[in-house]
Amino acid sequence: MKAKNILGAAKALCLAYTIRKKTPLNVMWRITNRCNSKCKYCVIRDRKMRELPTSGILNLINQMSKAGTQRIGFVGGEALLREDFGQIIEHAKKKGIYVTLVSNGYLIPEKIQLVKNLDCLILSLDGKKINHERDREPGAYEKAIAALESASKEKINVLTNTVLTKYNLKDIQFILETAQRYGFKSTFNLLQGAPEMLPSKEGYRKAIREVIESKKKGMPVVLSFKTLHMLEEWGDYAKPLSCTPIKGFKCWAGKLIFNIDTDGSIAPCDIISNIKSNNPNCADIGLKKAIDSMHEPDCKACTCAHVLEYNHIFSLSLPVIHDWAKVVFRQ
Repeated sequence: MKAKNILGAAKALCLAYTIRKKTPLNVMWRITNRCNSKCKYCVIRDRKMRELPTSGILNLINQMSKAGTQRIGFVGGEALLREDFGQIIEHAKKKGIYVTLVSNGYLIPEKIQLVKNLDCLILSLDGKKINHERDREPGAYEKAIAALESASKEKINVLTNTVLTKYNLKDIQFILETAQRYGFKSTFNLLQGAPEMLPSKEGYRKAIREVIESKKKGMPVVLSFKTLHMLEEWGDYAKPLSCTPIKGFKCWAGKLIFNIDTDGSIAPCDIISNIKSNNPNCADIGLKKAIDSMHEPDCKACTCAHVLEYNHIFSLSLPVIHDWAKVVFRQ
């Protein structure tokens, strides 16, 4: 991340705090529903939705740059399935935007030169072979490890991301040791669906406490203690959204955090994007008009770890900023 990104973020925060100006500072963008994996807890590949053409995506990146966007996190599906994804990354980087990608890793070795242009690669790793493939599909584990090895060889800035299910709660140390071996850090997320794979409340809390204790011991956990403690104290893990305010916590979704879906519709965050179908479309009416016409979300907090982290950062929590600065400035 460059000084320009930091200054841009500081400006957006000042305007948000003083005049409540909305800025798409951090944008998560699902640019395709297509995927070459069949994860048990994901239904994205089954959705029927139009996919924006290259010209539409580049146009939106231009609008984001003018609006003050400093980071775009591309997700899918599997974004590497788009033949134009290299062009998309290059265009965003030319605009000075910090670019990340969440990937299952299948295409990383063959597209490593394209991936090297990213600022950060987030690879899915759900545990030991038996549990990674129980959550996903046969052959997925070898592909994930091959992706880690390719990224490590090229010294790419990488995080591993683990979705905690009832199958992999005992694999936390294995995941952290793997990240440690390859020189990466790890993040963990809770399920946002697939109730049949949901651990018990005590199972989740025990696992989260293990992550907390591992972080205290210096293991490569990037999630902050603030976020981990919020997840540990969550009431009902089957309900990822809460409309009850949490003392000391402010959600910036719809103010500084936004989610763009495959067809260009925009929402405050990924969960709301999935549960509401009447979100304004920034590809059709323009980014500024779409943001201005968005309704404030009713929820006050959620179990999305990465969203919680951004909220803590934008609320100027110094320990969280410190943890993520070590990732962002690794290069």
